[in-house]
This record gives sequence, C-alpha cells and structure tokens, in this order.
Amino acid sequence: MDALSKILSLYPPQTALDVRCHFGAPWVLEHPAMAAGTAPYHLLTKGQASLQVAGRDDVPLAEGDIVVFPRGEAHRIYGGQLSGATQGEVRLGDHPLRLVENGGQGEPADVLCGEFRFGPDAEPLLRSLPPVMVVRTAEQRNLRALMDVLQSEAESERPGATAVLSQLAAALFALLLRAWMEQQEPA
Repeated sequence: MDALSKILSLYPPQTALDVRCHFGAPWVLEHPAMAAGTAPYHLLTKGQASLQVAGRDDVPLAEGDIVVFPRGEAHRIYGGQLSGATQGEVRLGDHPLRLVENGGQGEPADVLCGEFRFGPDAEPLLRSLPPVMVVRTAEQRNLRALMDVLQSEAESERPGATAVLSQLAAALFALLLRAWMEQQEPA
C-alpha cells in the first residue's frame, strides 16, 4: 500500500457538502474559524475570486480552484470589489444543498462549500498540512471531472442526490491530497 493510501485509511474524514452559492459581483463569503478537526473547503466551479486570510496577502482564485483549511482558519472569499459586496441570502428549494444567492449583476461565480470532519486521532495529519491549501485543478483531469459531477448533482433534484454528494465528497478529499502533493515540493 502506498503512503497516501495508508494515510487515508488511518484518517478517513466524515464529509459534508452542504452549500451551493450563486453570486454576481460584488460578493463576499465570510467564514468564521472552525473547531479543531473541522476543515472547511470551497470549490470555485465558475468565475474568479480572491481569498483573504488574516496575516497573508490575498490569493487570486480561478475557475476550478479548490481551497481547503485543514485547521479551520477564518477566511473570506470575494468577487469584485469588497466595498458594496453582499453575502447573499439562503433560498429554499428542492435542491439537495442550501442555495445562497446575492442577486448581484456583475461577473457571475458559483462556489460549492463543505467541510471535512476528523476525529482527534487525525491531529498529526492536519498539523502536517499547511493552514491553507489551494489546489489548482487546471491540470488535474480526475479532480476536475469530480468537480463537474459534484456541480451537476448539487443542481439536481434527482432522487438520491444527497447520498451521491456525500459519497463524492469523500473521494474529493483523497483526490485533493494527491493533487496538492503533486503541486508541492516533496515533504
């Protein structure tokens, strides 16, 4: 068994993909700090954005980028100018995810949001990862395909969509770790 497979077997996350955002610029997605063992993530499935984390320079995000916060850091993702940006409101519907829209008229952006939850035994894994992981999927065919399926299921009203999303989100963590490792210097 290779090292990544061993790590994933030792520390399997519980997964949740629960929010689908559809924004028009200017928009902002504020995310508070999370409890230990909770790693929020965001998939930018359409548009462009910027990531803001206290004490760091803003990071530009492109369509297909995925951001993970292994230690649950507070953060902000925004599109357009922050002045006048709105967070949006939850819209009720028959979709498997909560839909958040802001009604902005600027450049559109879609973001899928969820979290990976780990038990206390996974602390060594989470501490070995950086506080913020940005994974660029432009060269990651499998990860990009999974994002497309997640987006399709998130917009679906088909039976079983919630269960399918949960199972796909579990595969997402493994592909994210693999892609991140391939984009970094060997550790």
